[in-house]
Amino acid sequence: MPIDPSVWGVETDAFKTAFRDYLLSLQYDDDDRDNLIQKVLWCVDVWDQHRREYFPNKRCERPLLFPFFEAQGQAGSNEKPAAYKLFGSQGQPSVIAIRHNLLMATSDLTIWKSGDGERRLVLKKDHILRTRYIERLIVHQLLQQYLVEAAPEGIRREYTHQTSSGAAANGGEFKTYKGHGTVFANHANWLNETFGMPLLGNRFEPSRLRHYKPRHAPPADRQRPSCSWFGTLDMFFVWDPEADGLTDEQLRENEARMAQALACYDGAVTLVETEAPALKTFEAPFDESCFDVCVNELAAFDIANGTTIAAALITNVVRFLITEGQLETTLAKFGVSLGSRDVPHSASAEESKVEYVDGSVHTIDEFMSDIGLGDVPAEGDKPTLSKVYPLNSPAVSLAQLETDLAEAKAQKVTKAEFAKQRFGHKRGDLLSRHMKRLREAVA
Repeated sequence: MPIDPSVWGVETDAFKTAFRDYLLSLQYDDDDRDNLIQKVLWCVDVWDQHRREYFPNKRCERPLLFPFFEAQGQAGSNEKPAAYKLFGSQGQPSVIAIRHNLLMATSDLTIWKSGDGERRLVLKKDHILRTRYIERLIVHQLLQQYLVEAAPEGIRREYTHQTSSGAAANGGEFKTYKGHGTVFANHANWLNETFGMPLLGNRFEPSRLRHYKPRHAPPADRQRPSCSWFGTLDMFFVWDPEADGLTDEQLRENEARMAQALACYDGAVTLVETEAPALKTFEAPFDESCFDVCVNELAAFDIANGTTIAAALITNVVRFLITEGQLETTLAKFGVSLGSRDVPHSASAEESKVEYVDGSVHTIDEFMSDIGLGDVPAEGDKPTLSKVYPLNSPAVSLAQLETDLAEAKAQKVTKAEFAKQRFGHKRGDLLSRHMKRLREAVA
């Protein structure tokens, strides 16, 4: 039976009663559905318990709405384990969605992996203490919900300005900082300092969290864990293990913290380590002829296996020399100048830059990340329009495209430049035609 919309957004406890009655009314002679309903009812109670503990009514300028809970369908490995949304698929105000395979324990889940893929933290599907992870995820979403719905007006306005300028139309999910900018980081740190780590008290010494994007954090915090880890991975790390320049002492602190966290989970989370495959080596002299040997070996491998490793090596060498400022000096030794047509264009061309409204200059990769496209899967170096804004979901695609173009415009980047940098187009015509087709499909 549908929920009576008249109870949406009313006093918390009244809605809780209505939502619980609705879920219980769906129970039937179906074990899978009944199990899902019981798990959602558990989420309802967890949220209510921690709302009263961390965000009682006296701390709220207006009451928190009691959220709908959704169990999203089986998601890909890149999907977030949980998300707070302003609106649900049926227009419900305030929704907390949790991945179905996480909530229902249908599979082991990797909750973190190192940049090189050799270390993973895995949440076991059949361990009774796995609910500790889900409980802390709910507290994370509760903090986002508080900042949107119940924090003092000034904080709500600042958080909305920081996060919703890039919000997707299909549910209002945050894009610019994925809801984890400075405001979220400050409140996460406040909870840690006031209550000890939420749900853990003082068993773990709170570690300061930084802005979602390291370059937007104060320099002193750039090696700290991301605030997007609040409630879950911050119990495993004192320092972001992917941060540059960590000292041996910092690495030891991370190892000690991880051992403490694994003991707390008592087997529900395990560390899986994979040894890197042994490298095949060959003898080569350590002089200028070494490079000839390397390229010849790699070229032979490429021909035999259809790969392009030799080209990648040369590209990376050129990038290194540019970074170190050695390219011009090295080429001069061989009588070649940077202006010579013998130098690959990629080596001599300057990296494209984008100037923001505030006068700061950023790389194209940073710009694409800021407008929410940094992790869009690509075919080769450039994705296609139909992949990023598919025609089979015209309303969603059109809203996303308009949002991305608005964000680009705010950063003084034209549509033509956006199309060139993101999709490799010479002009913006293809993008305009694609947008026209999306509008026709929506109409």
